[in-house]
Amino acid sequence: MTAKEAFLLEMYELDIIKFGRFTLKSGIESPFYIDLRGLASNPTLLKTLSQHLLELLPDGDAQLICGVPYAALPIATVMSITSGIPLVIKRKENKGYGTQKMVEGVYEAGQGCLLVEDVVTSGKSLLETIDELERAGIVIQAILVVIDREQGGKKWLRAKGYNIHALFGITEAVAVFNRYGKLDKAAAESVLRFVRHSHATSAQAEKRPCLADRTRTAHHPVMKKLVETALEKETNLICAADLTTADAVFALVGQVGDHICALKLHADIVEDFSLEWMQELRALAAQKKFLLFADRKLADIGHTAGLQFSGGVHQIATWAELITAHVVAGAGSIQAIKSQATDRQTAVVPILQMSTVDTLTDSDYLKKALNVIHQHGDSIVAIVAQGAAIPPRFLKFTPGVHSAAQGDGSGQGYHSSRHAILNHGADFIIVGRGIYRSENPKSAAISYQKKGWEALKEV
Repeated sequence: MTAKEAFLLEMYELDIIKFGRFTLKSGIESPFYIDLRGLASNPTLLKTLSQHLLELLPDGDAQLICGVPYAALPIATVMSITSGIPLVIKRKENKGYGTQKMVEGVYEAGQGCLLVEDVVTSGKSLLETIDELERAGIVIQAILVVIDREQGGKKWLRAKGYNIHALFGITEAVAVFNRYGKLDKAAAESVLRFVRHSHATSAQAEKRPCLADRTRTAHHPVMKKLVETALEKETNLICAADLTTADAVFALVGQVGDHICALKLHADIVEDFSLEWMQELRALAAQKKFLLFADRKLADIGHTAGLQFSGGVHQIATWAELITAHVVAGAGSIQAIKSQATDRQTAVVPILQMSTVDTLTDSDYLKKALNVIHQHGDSIVAIVAQGAAIPPRFLKFTPGVHSAAQGDGSGQGYHSSRHAILNHGADFIIVGRGIYRSENPKSAAISYQKKGWEALKEV
């Protein structure tokens, strides 16, 4: 009997791995259940597990260890004490007081981290922690998992570029239990059938629609126009023109307009904004074939949001095809846009996650915001998000893309085009300073266009 087999049998005796009929969080009925939280009450076994996991370490010195809350926290803590590698703690939710950080501990941007998880199923819960750590500037060097349920999560995370290792797969565990008389052949076969079926089902469900499919399934005319524009020009690049004069915007469009599918504007920072200028910009957008995207971030009650959308000096409803809105105040801003968008000429892009490293949009907010988005999806075409999973019905816009920088010193976090698309699942990338502050905005736009489109073709 090997040391790993002995460890598995001890976990079985502690009821950490159970066999029978169990309803999972997803509502699926499973013939086995894994709960490693009991290990925290067995220091000897916890130390043994930690040593086994440390033996999985890939080449290269890790500078940090982090456990996915909550079950993996005691495991990561013992690994940290045993190895001398500093521990950082990822909160499950923002407490709303104190420092309000989602990642606690002493660390620096760019440090490599070993991420520890108890069980991997689909990989989605892991991705939430990965997203928070990466937003803090921490690099995921490797992911160490105690048990892989073999339902697609490990393969999915590897496809996203993460170096993930599991101490055991459920198939291996079942074979050991069967060999040593803990599980009969019929029960073992029941588990293996479940794994084969659920893996095939999850793999099929995880496939997000490609852009070509979106032209047939688009539920809003603006989505159809955006996708068709992207396909025709072979670009998923949205340029964020955070510029303060009309001439500066025009000059930028003259250089990048042929390489983008949308131009994102903050109309309220353009010092010499006028509706006449906007009409000229609309004509240029039609000529160069890109959509106008108002980054207004509406967040007020419905009545006020409606006035901000259709009234004032900017009259966004007369020119914007896309407009951002927060759902922090509920569905009011979305409903206001829907009611005032003539002939569905403007679509809503709710903001789920911003690209700042200290954003307060924790997992609890994300769930509530997605509920609002689900209820009003007919007027929504895309969602602004980082690593959070979004419904396949909507496009995903990911901001904070920059090829050279990790941050700007003012809270902005950056990642590459490939990372945004292959790791975060972005359909479209939003690039601002990486283009308009470059020495040659046209060359920069062409580079982002090519990298973004090539990455999208790998999905």
